[in-house]
Amino acid sequence: MEKVGMADEAMGVRTVGTLDMSLRREIPPLPAGVNVMDSSMDGLNAAIYQALANINEPRMKNLVRDAKVMSDDNPELMEVLLETHPQLIYALVQGAMLLNLASPAKIKELLAEQVVEKANMENPAAESTDNVKEQAPEAKESKKTSSDASDEQVLTDEQKNVIKAICAMSEEEIKKSVTDPQQQKLYLEIKNRYSSTNL
Repeated sequence: MEKVGMADEAMGVRTVGTLDMSLRREIPPLPAGVNVMDSSMDGLNAAIYQALANINEPRMKNLVRDAKVMSDDNPELMEVLLETHPQLIYALVQGAMLLNLASPAKIKELLAEQVVEKANMENPAAESTDNVKEQAPEAKESKKTSSDASDEQVLTDEQKNVIKAICAMSEEEIKKSVTDPQQQKLYLEIKNRYSSTNL
């Protein structure tokens, strides 16, 4: 992180590093965590899942809702929070799954939005949804050959965070925590597609 001199600060010059530090100071204190004996990714994810299973439904709904509000109201702060505490991404996705807020349709939406947005960029004159639907398979085919960088440009920060959380899960965790076979398949597809990318 860069430091900014007093003269720069007086002139209003701010670097990314100081903005990041300023945002870090805005993060409210988080509650104490739990001690985890197994520090492997599977052990950490299992501990998070177990902790979430012990939270009652109204409280979990509040946590997920508060995260959504924070993402909408202050996306930069939420990004810093999730970067400094990546386990929260996994916890939010697991919480959404336990509350049945994450459905196969939502996961499909993550992938389908990319196709529709790309089709709209390729043909801005497309006025009807029928026109976009006709173009979507072509966009999907061209997407298979496009670079990962263009994938990242189309995804929102919220979608990237969900994908990161899914990629952090092991296949066993996906099978254990997602009971619907169709949803399991979608999670595994997302994990396979994005686990080697740099979102």
